[in-house]
Amino acid sequence: MEGKDRQLSGFLEVHVSYHGISKLTIAKMAGVEENDIDRLLANPPEKIEMEVKYKIAVTVMEGVSQTILKKVIVVLLKISRMIKSKCTFRFSGCS
Repeated sequence: MEGKDRQLSGFLEVHVSYHGISKLTIAKMAGVEENDIDRLLANPPEKIEMEVKYKIAVTVMEGVSQTILKKVIVVLLKISRMIKSKCTFRFSGCS
C-alpha cells in the first residue's frame, strides 16, 4: 500500500502546488478534514483510514479528469478561433 499512498500523495501534490487548489477545498470536496490532506501530503505519507483515503482518491482522480478535459477544451477553442480568423466565408476556403 505504501507505493499507492505515495502515488495518491503525488496526484494530490499536483493539485495543490501546480493547479493551486487549496487543501481546504480538496478536503471539503472529499468530505474529510484538512489535516487528513496534510497527513497524506507528509513525506512519507502518514497512515490514514482506508475510507478517508478512498474519499480523497476519488476527489483527486475526478479532479484530474476534469482538469485534463478543461485543458483539451481550451486547446480546441484556441484552434477553432485560429481557424476562424484565417478563413473567409468565400467558396475558396481558407486564405
